[in-house]
Parts: sequence; structure tokens; C-alpha cells
Amino acid sequence: MNETPRSAPPNFVPTLTEVVRPDPVATPLALPAEFANLLNAWPVGSNTSPSPVKEMLRDAPHDLTPDMLERILLRVELSLASRLPVSIDRVVEAQMQSFKAALRVQISATVLDAVKQAVMQETAALNPDSSQR
Repeated sequence: MNETPRSAPPNFVPTLTEVVRPDPVATPLALPAEFANLLNAWPVGSNTSPSPVKEMLRDAPHDLTPDMLERILLRVELSLASRLPVSIDRVVEAQMQSFKAALRVQISATVLDAVKQAVMQETAALNPDSSQR
């Protein structure tokens, strides 16, 4: 093996020319507005009723201890862990069904157009006189 010691640095060494610092974030990452609205109440609008969560919190006893809140949040988390995937699957399945139908229509139209074009080209090649009329 060639074990030549390196005495000089390479000709080109990339250097950092700008210090990049992340923007300080005062709050945790915020949800996009459309998702935040879904969390507050759905549908969102001027003539909708208040959020059920806000209603429950308004009516909840104000003497909840941190331990109670932690247990409540744990129960909610466990419940959501099993329920959210089912809800999401339903919505995705419905979207996929409409997507499949639209895709099927579009593919059929494309195939039909390609067949028509191929037939026209083939008949034009077989009957060169008919294209000159």
C-alpha cells in the first residue's frame, strides 16, 4: 500500500461562509390552519356552535389536579390511538374509491383515443388515395 504522508492540504477545501441559525420558536410547531380548525370545531364558520371540547372544558370542574389532568390525557391518548386509525382509514378508503372511479374513466378515454388514432393512421397507410380527396 502507498502510505505517503500528506504534508499539504488539498487545493480546494469547502468552507462555511455563512452562519445559519434556526429561527427561535416561541411555541411548539403550529398545525396548519385547516387542521387547527378541525381540532376546534367542524365545520368552522360564523353560524356554527361552539367547539364541543371548549364546552366540556367550560363545564368541567375547575379543581382538577395535575395528576387528574395527566390521567385524563392518558385516557384520551389511548382512546385516540385505537380510534383515529379507523377514522382515517374510512376517509382514505372513500377518497381512494372516488379516485379509482375517476382514474378508470380517464384511462378508458385515453385508451379509446389511442385506439382511434391508431386505426386512423393504419387506414390512412392502407388507402393513400383516400387521404388526398
